[in-house]
Order: sequence, then structure tokens, then C-alpha cells
Amino acid sequence: MSPRHAAQGAPRDILFAMADSDVANGLVRIAESRDHAGLVATSLVDALLHASVDVIVAEFGSACDPSLDGLEVLESLRAIGHNPACILIDSEANDRDYTRALSLGVDAILERPIHPETLIHAVEQAREQGSEMETEFAELSLFVDPDPAAGENAAREILGWCLRCEITPATRARIGSAIAEVVQNAARHGDTGIDIDCEMRFDELHVTVRDTGCGFDAASFFASPSFSCSTGLGRAHALCDHMKVVSEGGRGTEVAMRFRVSSVEFDDEERIDLSDLDFFVPATSKELLSTLSDQPDAPIILSPALAVVVGRLLMGPGRSRLLESALRS
Repeated sequence: MSPRHAAQGAPRDILFAMADSDVANGLVRIAESRDHAGLVATSLVDALLHASVDVIVAEFGSACDPSLDGLEVLESLRAIGHNPACILIDSEANDRDYTRALSLGVDAILERPIHPETLIHAVEQAREQGSEMETEFAELSLFVDPDPAAGENAAREILGWCLRCEITPATRARIGSAIAEVVQNAARHGDTGIDIDCEMRFDELHVTVRDTGCGFDAASFFASPSFSCSTGLGRAHALCDHMKVVSEGGRGTEVAMRFRVSSVEFDDEERIDLSDLDFFVPATSKELLSTLSDQPDAPIILSPALAVVVGRLLMGPGRSRLLESALRS
């Protein structure tokens, strides 16, 4: 599996959502010289009238016009069911802006000054409307042999990928346990290989397990009183947030599962729960230190291990240890 992209240079409908109409119209002329169609929106209302475009180009950050902030425009388009690719132009954005942009699935962030060719190249490489955000670890595909260790092997491989995707431990535990049940069930009832596809879609992980084994009457099975946690599929169903099974006698089985993926929310005024993390990525460390600097009494929940990490971060780098390390090196 790989994300869909328009071919480089393929005509795109581009909306330039900018308060400065002169700059926007100049970019339209450049886009049209490359056979793209360009539109200008100088207000949020204008942007919503052109929601079906392929790509939106907008500014974001603390220095941009609040009435036409790129993130606000993108959230408004998503709210009415549209998912265009989004290229943002940095106007002195802060860490929180970048975190929010990542969570919304922004395709690219370009820093000023921008060369027109750089912008057009980003537009031409952007995903198609309706497709999902591409990240370094957005997708994983596996082929597993139907042996007695199939479930455990598949779960271990996928959990390593989930760790790189920064999925929290409690969610990883559900994902690994459910996948082990489904894959082992497929291995037990078939003698052919098992295909597994995993895909991150914003705040959900989608996992599909396919085999070409004997199959079964799925509708009758799920409707029967015997469908419970005494069966592998029953336990997997209890662990995931949504499951769909398509199967037919002699034609194999496809099990599709969805898991909601939680993330740290620093805007929660009641509490900031970090207890489900087993380490901090740099963005989380910076956001945490910034929050504690502004709100020393912020209600933050930490595991004992992370409490030690935070304590060391608050103490800062030890200058004597730093000097000693430098001298030794």
C-alpha cells in the first residue's frame, strides 16, 4: 500500500487563502502558467465557497491574519466534509502551531522567503482530496506464514511499528492482543499465508487481516449465542473500537479493525495526563517545559519513571558534567 499522489505537473485546483490579494493573485498567475487552476479567498467565507479544491495554500502562525489563519480554514473545511491537501506558509509559528498542524494532517509547511518553484512543487506533490496524510511510518504491510507462532510474530512486528508511530502503551496493548487473536485464528483455520495491512488515519489505526482459508458464515457466527470472549474473534472484537468481518465458505476471510489512537492534549484545563507514555518525543518535552514555565502548578499526571525524567529536565543540563564530558572527548 502507498499513499495516492497526483502525477507531478498534473492540473490541480488550488485555493490561495490569503489576506493580501496582490500576493495571492501573483501566485495564481504562476500556478496558471503551469496549467493549474488558481482561486483566491481573502476571507474564511470565500474559502468555504471553494471547499472542493484539490489543494489549499494559506498562512499560519502568530503573525498571520487571525480571520484567515490556515489552520482555522482547514478545520472549517474538514467540518463540512472536505479534505483538501494543505500547504501552509510559516508566519512565525510556534511549537503549538506545528503540533496542531501535524494533528490536522497538513501536507507541507514552507518557510519564508518562498521561491515560487518550491511552492508549485509542493502543490504538485500534495495528496489528492480525500486521501490521508502521509507520514514516515503511516503504513505497514506484512505477510505471515500460518504457523503456530503466527499471532505472536505478527503482534511483535506491528507493535514495534506502533512504537515508532508514538502510539501510547495502553493502546498498543489492545492492538497487539487483538492482532494476535485474529492472526492466530486465521493460521488455525487455513494453510495459506496471511496478509496484514496497517494504516494510520489521523486519530485512528486501521488494521486489515486477510487469508484465503476455508472461510465461514460470518453473519450466523456473530449472531449466535456462542459469540463471546471464549472465541478468538470475540476477544479481538472486545479489544478494538470497531470490527467488520467479511467471509464466505471456501473464499477466505477479511477482518478489518479500527483503534482510536490517543494523543497528549496540553490545552486541557483540568489535567494533562502523560501517564500512558513510556518516553517523550522532543516536541512533547518542549511543550511540557513551556507549560510548566507558564503554569508551575499545572495539573500534570506522570508515571514514576517519567517523573524522574521531568525532574532532570527541570534541573537542566549539569554544567560540571557537561564540561567533564567535553574534556574527556
